[in-house]
Amino acid sequence: MDAIFRRAQGAQLAGRLDEAEDLYREALALDPDGVQVIHGIGNLLQQRGAFAAAIEHYRRVLSLAPDLALAHYNLGYSLEQLGRRDEAVQAYRDALARRPDIALAQFRLGSLLHDMGQLDEAAECYQRAIALKPDLARAHYQLGKLL
Repeated sequence: MDAIFRRAQGAQLAGRLDEAEDLYREALALDPDGVQVIHGIGNLLQQRGAFAAAIEHYRRVLSLAPDLALAHYNLGYSLEQLGRRDEAVQAYRDALARRPDIALAQFRLGSLLHDMGQLDEAAECYQRAIALKPDLARAHYQLGKLL
């Protein structure tokens, strides 16, 4: 199963998404509760723009591994893409509660809060994102725009 999973990841990174999906499904058949595999399928679906389906996979991952910060982050991103801002904010907060060092989660949370008019908290998120990843240009830009 591990070898199939690694091949699926490689195919996905190379942009061979149909092949990657077939391999993920093969790995899933071998391990139906495989957190990495389910998360990988969610990432693939997200990459394809199938955000609703990705959300289902991320929720399944979180039912099996509730402390997986990256699954919370990816759930937030998919929710955000579907315009479900309040749920996305909560997912980003859940990710950051587990791993406050995810710069993109800090940035995306800041962007949502900025759009929602929660400017002080948005500025703090941008500043944390910049502290974690000083070359995150979007965070510098958004903080400057906010100020």
